[in-house]
Amino acid sequence: EGWGLEDGENVRFFYTVDQAIDDIKYLLFQPTMAQAQGAAGAELARKHLTWGVRMREQAVLLATTRGEEIEVYKP
Repeated sequence: EGWGLEDGENVRFFYTVDQAIDDIKYLLFQPTMAQAQGAAGAELARKHLTWGVRMREQAVLLATTRGEEIEVYKP
């Protein structure tokens, strides 16, 4: 369910600034891993973060406010 965000695969999650800094330092010495994760994240963004996706989401909200049913887009 969702967009398929996977920590360490196509996105890096962090909960503190120190954790973000540690992740950046780690990836500076792992350029192949950093490149692969960046490419995977970019592909995910190209697939799911488009105007077409946003408009389908808005269509669902609009239909709901009108009391209509509409097929929900699932990535």
